[in-house]
This record gives sequence, C-alpha cells and structure tokens, in this order.
Amino acid sequence: MIVGHFHFPNFFENAPMRPSPHPSIPGNLPLYWRDETSGLMAAIVNKFLNSSLKKGPPLLAGEIELLRQYFQQDIDAGCWQVKDMEEEFASLRSMVREITTEAGLNEFIDKCLDIGLDPL
Repeated sequence: MIVGHFHFPNFFENAPMRPSPHPSIPGNLPLYWRDETSGLMAAIVNKFLNSSLKKGPPLLAGEIELLRQYFQQDIDAGCWQVKDMEEEFASLRSMVREITTEAGLNEFIDKCLDIGLDPL
C-alpha cells in the first residue's frame, strides 16, 4: 500500500502464525510487532502511542491500516478460541475489520482490555 511517499507492505498477509508452545493452548499464537525485523512496526506503534498521548503527529492512513491488520491477525489467532467467550471474540473480530481511524484503533484496544487482552 502506498500512502503519500511511504510504502506500507502487508506484513501479515502471508506470514505464518507461531505454533502453540503447549498442548493446552489451541491453535497458533499471533505474531508480535516487536519481532518484525524491518523496524517499521516498532516505529508505527511508537508513533501511535505518542499520537494517542497527544505528543506526536497523527498516523497516516497506511499506518492505521497496518495497525488494523496487525490487530486482525492477533484477534484471529487460533489460541483465542476461548470457551464461554465466543461472543466477545466474535464481536472483536467483526470490529477490527471496520477500523479506519486512530479513534477506532483506541476503541478496539479498550474493548480488548475489557476482556483482559492487550493487543499491543
């Protein structure tokens, strides 16, 4: 994706999920932004945090989309097949697909934190 002068690759489209470290955890684990080796994800996450604290510029559309994709691969991970929480996770999975703004990113994080999940 190209926004302005920046090119934002889709890191998550073909990235393999991490295998579960223990048989009691179903499915696969999500990728973690700090493990992305180009440094782009770390820069965007830091920019997002600074922007959220009103200490930096807002994110570009492509940066919002990259964080949305990151949150989507996280909430779609197989390890989040949690008994008795299917509705909460279904709601989050639906919500993440609609995010187009920083406010939407923050709202998604808040909803995740409500159930004890920190997507960052």
